[in-house]
Amino acid sequence: MNYNDELIEHLLEYNVITEAEKITKQKYDTSSLTQRVAACNFIIRGKKLTKELRANMDTYKGMRFLDFVNVVMYQGFKPVYNETFKGREGTEVFLVYYHPTKGIALTVESFGGQLVNRAVMYYNWVPNQMDGDWQRAAGSGKLDSTGLVWAGHCEVGEAFKFKLDLMHRKGFFAQQWVLQPYVALWNYMEAKMSKELDMINKKKMSMLPEDVRKAMMA
Repeated sequence: MNYNDELIEHLLEYNVITEAEKITKQKYDTSSLTQRVAACNFIIRGKKLTKELRANMDTYKGMRFLDFVNVVMYQGFKPVYNETFKGREGTEVFLVYYHPTKGIALTVESFGGQLVNRAVMYYNWVPNQMDGDWQRAAGSGKLDSTGLVWAGHCEVGEAFKFKLDLMHRKGFFAQQWVLQPYVALWNYMEAKMSKELDMINKKKMSMLPEDVRKAMMA
C-alpha cells in the first residue's frame, strides 16, 4: 500500500463526530460547538478525500456520470442492462455492469442526467481469514454456511478502485456465486413510488444475459 492509499484509507475511516468530541471534550448530541467542529471536519475531510481520489483516478462524490462509467469499464466491467426513467430532474439512466472473471455485479444510476446518484457493487468474495483485519475490506453482508464465502455489497460511488484493490489484497472474488446477496435493481423513483420492489427486481434479473444470471444464481 502506497502513501496515497494509506491517506485514502485514513480519510475514509475518519469519524468527524468522534474527532470533534476529542477536540471540544463535549458530546456531539448536546454541544453546539462540537456540532460546528464536526461540520468543519466533514468539509475538510471531503475536500482532502476528493483530491486524493481524483489524483488516483478513482471515483469520488460529485463525479460526472460518464466519468464514473469510464472508470468502471477500465476495470474490466461490461454493460449487461440499461434503462432510462423519468426522475425528479429529468431523464435519468440506470445501468448494470458485470465483471466476467470476478463475478461482480455493479449498479449505477444518474441524478440530474449528469452526476452519479448511487453506485453499488455486489459479490461473493473469499477472504483470507488468516488476515486478522479482513472484515474491513468485506463491506456489508454475511458468510455462507461454510464460513468461507462472504456474500456482500458496498457503495462504490466513492473510492471504487481503492475498495476493489483492498478486497484483492485481502482475498479473492468467486466468479460463481454460492450465496446471493440481495441485489437491488430498482431505480430511485421506483424505490419511492412502488410497493412491488421484489417484483421489479425479479423482472430486471430475468432481463440480464443468461450467463450472468446463472453466475449470480446461487
